Amino acid sequence: MNGDQRSPIEKFQGLLRELFQFDCADLDFGIYRIMNHKRDVVEQFISTKLPETVEAELGSGTLASQGEAKAALDEARGQVVELLGRDALDANGDVTDALAGTPVAKAYLDARTRAGVSRSRGALEADVYNHLFAFFRRYYQDGDFISKRRYSRKQRSPKSRSWSSKSAARGEACRLKRSRATT
Repeated sequence: MNGDQRSPIEKFQGLLRELFQFDCADLDFGIYRIMNHKRDVVEQFISTKLPETVEAELGSGTLASQGEAKAALDEARGQVVELLGRDALDANGDVTDALAGTPVAKAYLDARTRAGVSRSRGALEADVYNHLFAFFRRYYQDGDFISKRRYSRKQRSPKSRSWSSKSAARGEACRLKRSRATT
């Protein structure tokens, strides 16, 4: 499957599996032995716990405030209809020009503006996973974590250094095994 066709959560989960080198189970020394032993726990986190955590955080934060904005809009709409009549709102939910200056109509328009800037749950989830993917991808390359220094516009350095040439060699060996297995 092409990386562009996967959803943001699938891309991030794939990156985490690559980071933990799930496809290199034959490495059985040092940290790899521990990772192989804990593979089921890590996979459970990646596949179930991570999406549950992101969903819970979105539900308690941004989406909760969006729900409050929608409830305020519904209440303001009810007040407009109750005080000004059903003819005060047109088919699009806009207040008629003759009644737009009333305090109830102004409160309705304010609530409508606040509710209108909210984003969907799917868009927010996609942003979270895309940001996480970009963060981890930025510091992981060719089977190794790398240090990429950030400079101001005045100070630029194109070089970044690997933490360890041994782990880079292991990552290269793992990639070669994967490429041989797929061909």
